[in-house]
Amino acid sequence: MLIREAQLRGDTLVSLARQLGVSYRRFAQWHNASADIRAARPETFTNAAGYLQLPRITVLAYAGVLTLQDLAHPQPLARDVYLHREMEEIRKDPAIGPFMPPSLSQVPWEVQTFVAFLYHENRSSDAPERANWFRELQEAMTVAYHDAQPPAQGDK
Repeated sequence: MLIREAQLRGDTLVSLARQLGVSYRRFAQWHNASADIRAARPETFTNAAGYLQLPRITVLAYAGVLTLQDLAHPQPLARDVYLHREMEEIRKDPAIGPFMPPSLSQVPWEVQTFVAFLYHENRSSDAPERANWFRELQEAMTVAYHDAQPPAQGDK
């Protein structure tokens, strides 16, 4: 990406290295993968961001310093606390809680995360056109349950 930008600008690789604040030798090592760019000084990433006109976080992601996992998954303890709260919220929901299997708290965190995602997607009040299938299912089951019950002795 840096080399392509340098070519577009008409900059030499020596000039590019200077603008990044590193020697040409260090830049060549990164280019040839004989040195790990993730070990670069923080200001090198800042300089690269300025050169590319990109947010620094984007440059860190391209360099492999910042990974998607850093952004997507909280630390295990925080993740576990978060998922516990999410599972409790679902359990207390009058429409969905009765359908929640007790064993859901024992499944891997990835499954719990997926369930929490689906729960929040379904509850989205921003999309009223989206069918609330959990509520419809609950209503259907309630009607089916009542229809399956024998009439009370006084209701004949």
